[in-house]
Amino acid sequence: MYETGDNGYNELYGHTSKGLAAGDSQIRVGGPAGSAGESPGLIAGLISYAKSNSLKLDFISFHSYANDNNGKVADANAMLSFYDSISNTISSGKFTGTVINDEFGSSYDTVVTRDNEVAASFIAKTVHLIGTASKAGPPDMYAWWALSDLYEEFDTGTATAFREGNYGLLLKGDPAIPVSFDVAKPPFNAFRLLHMMGDTRISTSGGTTSDGVNAAATVSSDGSAVQILVYNHVTGGTGDSSSASQVKLTVNNIPGTGALKIRQYPIDRTHANSYQAWVGLGKPANPSEGQWTQLSSAAELCYFETTATSTSWSTTYPQNVYGVSLFTIGR
Repeated sequence: MYETGDNGYNELYGHTSKGLAAGDSQIRVGGPAGSAGESPGLIAGLISYAKSNSLKLDFISFHSYANDNNGKVADANAMLSFYDSISNTISSGKFTGTVINDEFGSSYDTVVTRDNEVAASFIAKTVHLIGTASKAGPPDMYAWWALSDLYEEFDTGTATAFREGNYGLLLKGDPAIPVSFDVAKPPFNAFRLLHMMGDTRISTSGGTTSDGVNAAATVSSDGSAVQILVYNHVTGGTGDSSSASQVKLTVNNIPGTGALKIRQYPIDRTHANSYQAWVGLGKPANPSEGQWTQLSSAAELCYFETTATSTSWSTTYPQNVYGVSLFTIGR
């Protein structure tokens, strides 16, 4: 059941909005940043209240996690479904400002699927679906909670490496060991690959939006390179990440002339994965400097490179469950 009462939030918003506007008429203010179960009612109520009281409402914000409303962990399709339902609520209120999902994740619980390769393929699939399959189009912002394991929402424990459930994309690290600073988890690396994609989406075929392999593709703004993101995701976080599907990838009409340089950047159980490296070390709560050096190295992106001379290119390779690969193809 969705909660519809605002418990005084709208009145608080009204006083806050007026106070901020009195100090700076250009300041942007919005809300309600509710969790999934309460967001539909809170959003509809806030839009109506702001209109009725002539209040500034520059953005609508909300949170969503894959297992909200008794759902499954790492369910990217549930993320799309919820976003579409929120978009309907927003459009029904005739709100046309900025839309922000300022928290999302594979689970709102402190569970290991936030730390390991499950989160990497979940991010790839969720961003792909939200960006291409939503009826409303993507929001203005879609932000993971949180950037680092250094946060104060609750006690995150004394472990400096993985606690198997901390919310961040980067490990807490040891203040006495510089190599431990900003060591990436697999989900952070998924965002690294997304950041390497181009400016314009291009079509793909052959993938599935249910469990299994799918892909997204882009071309760079100057037309000189193509990027293909391939992921293999299974809802629930219980798939075997040591298993793989054989993928045949064919790319046609590659722009330009001359030799092609092709790179594959993998994230899976054995690549760009500090979590599995930590497991291999025996799960030390507070690694030594030597162990941190191993974790830092394991966290970095790596790539395989080959060349070709045609305007088309094809490869067959194993894509691990909960794995993500970015192929960059350029001259």
